[in-house]
Amino acid sequence: MVARSGAGKSPSTTEVAALIPRDQLIPTAGDDQATRDLFPSLSWTPPPPKELPLPKAKPVAPPIPFAYLGKKLEGGQWEVYLGRGDEVLIVREGMDLAGTYQVKSIKPPTLTLLYLPLKQLQTVAIGGSQ
Repeated sequence: MVARSGAGKSPSTTEVAALIPRDQLIPTAGDDQATRDLFPSLSWTPPPPKELPLPKAKPVAPPIPFAYLGKKLEGGQWEVYLGRGDEVLIVREGMDLAGTYQVKSIKPPTLTLLYLPLKQLQTVAIGGSQ
């Protein structure tokens, strides 16, 4: 389109940009853009911290499967009687129990066992030295 301005002046050109259809500018109810909020609310609250993965827990020895039944001082060395199910075990320092535990020390009031797979010490209360 060419427009002419006042008389005696050189002609000037005016360009008109193409119009954008209204349905492209303003979304309709069924349009995907209809959910766009033109005036979103703003918050000054900081976002919650990102969840950090928990560190892997170190393996722990299972509860001791033996029940304390009694003890006896025999020849200057302590013997402790432990029960597991229907069996009774007589244990002394240094013995292996079922290939999973080793008797580290017997010093009343405690019996110290080493759980072999994890090399962790566990104790059993066995009462005083009387």
